[in-house]
Formats: sequence, structure tokens, C-alpha cells
Amino acid sequence: MLTQAGAPDNIDAWIGIGIVAASVLTAWAMNTRAPKVRMFGSVLAALGCFALVVWFVGVVGTGVLDDPKPNQTPMDSAKPALMWAQAGIALVAGLLLSRAALVQLGDTAELELGMENEEERYGFASRMLHWTTAILFLSLFPLGMFASMIPEGAWFRNYYYVIHKSIGVLVFILLLVRLFWNSRSKRPELDANDPFFSESFIQPDGEQVVTGAERAELIREFMKSLPEEQILVIKKAFFEDKT
Repeated sequence: MLTQAGAPDNIDAWIGIGIVAASVLTAWAMNTRAPKVRMFGSVLAALGCFALVVWFVGVVGTGVLDDPKPNQTPMDSAKPALMWAQAGIALVAGLLLSRAALVQLGDTAELELGMENEEERYGFASRMLHWTTAILFLSLFPLGMFASMIPEGAWFRNYYYVIHKSIGVLVFILLLVRLFWNSRSKRPELDANDPFFSESFIQPDGEQVVTGAERAELIREFMKSLPEEQILVIKKAFFEDKT
């Protein structure tokens, strides 16, 4: 296990500020007017994914994955495998974002965005709130999972909890800000031509796949095939009045 020797003071605060700053900068670059800056935003997003992979390599070196805190729930035993899976996903995402950045090198179209939402698209403020919140939210998963695995007494355990909780509070504040902004700047209406929201799913060749009534009938038939116990659980979870 690592020791505390040489650990800078307030390193948790500085790391948290760095994560927030990187999230805001990435969100801004991805939605700015200049195409080259948007390409830089994709590069920043890719670097964030690669940084997660590098961090995970450091996590492996702590020995926590091999000797975590004793399991408190049956799901805890799956956390090491989930950590490996997240690192793999981050690596693939970083490669895909790098490729997207290369494609954007040839993009010359400027993105004209007002601050407020428009009738058919979101404005700059909504996009900033969305992407900043999304990036921070995604960072909570590996941080929180690893923090819950760190054994009692490890010198860096409290650092991870401080970073995770601080970002979590900030995400909640951003959610409130986004709700307030949505009340001031009306969101775009759902696309009526989107087959997901229409009364029927339409294939590109115009052939109707299934109507809304047919979908409802399929759901009813599926419900009939379930055991009575599962039907009761579903009804209680989704259809009973909880007021």
C-alpha cells in the first residue's frame, strides 16, 4: 500500500478543482463557435478518458483492487471487475473521441448559438450546463466506486471521499440551476417526426412497423405471460398511486 509520505497539503481540493475546471473547459470548447476550438474540445474529452485510464493504472498500484475493504453487500465483490470495465470503456471512448477530433480537422462550419434556447435547438447556456454536469456525473462513478473499496485506515481514503462528495454536491447544484434555466428559457419541442415519439414506428422505406395501439397490445400480452408475483411488483412500482 502507498504511504502518506510526500503527499501535498489539500491535494483533494486541488484535484477536485482540476476536475471541475477541466469539465467546464471541455464543455465550453465543444460548444463554441470556432470549428477548431470544437475540435480541441474533442481532444480534451479524449484526454479526459485517457487520464481516467492512467488513474486506473495508479489505482492498481495501490493494491486496493486485490485487497479491498471487506464486502458489505453481495454486489461489492463485483466492484474490481466493474473498475476494469470502466477503464476499458474509457480507453475505447478516448480512441473514438481522438478519431472524431481528426475528422473535425476538416470542419469549417461555425456554430452560431445564442445564449437562450431556440425553437428547434438548445442554446449555449443549456449546452454548457448539460455537458458540464454530464462530465462531472460520469467522473463520480469510478471515484465513488474506488472510494467505497478503500480499506479503513488508508491515508488516501478521506481524500477520495472529499473529492467524490464535493463533486456530487456540485452536480446537484448544477441540476437545480438547469431546472431554473429551463423555467426561464423554454426547451425545444420534441420532434414530431421522430419515430420514437410518433404514434407508429416508420421504416425509412415508409413501411409502418407497429402502431401505438399495437405496442400497447404487445405490452399487455407480455404482462399476461409473467408470473402473478412479478405482475404485482410491476403494478406496485409503476401504476399504484404513491401520494
